[in-house]
Amino acid sequence: MQYREVISPDGLRLAAYESGHAAGPEILFIHGFSQCSLCWKRAVRRSTADGTLRLAAFDIRGHGASDKPPEPRAMPRTGSLPTTSTR
Repeated sequence: MQYREVISPDGLRLAAYESGHAAGPEILFIHGFSQCSLCWKRAVRRSTADGTLRLAAFDIRGHGASDKPPEPRAMPRTGSLPTTSTR
């Protein structure tokens, strides 16, 4: 998977990864609490076998290679997805 950085609306850097066919239908893999995008490694490898899909995974804020908020209170209590596409 190709590494890319995405900047969240509040300025944090999120680690994003993509692979597959650039013009294909997109699938976004989102990991759970206390995990990182590596948990999707096997699924992404299997899904890119036919070369028709565009796959993306990212580390949510405070996890994996993504920036950690300056204060724990800055962590959202509910899901918070980046609003910027990796395209």
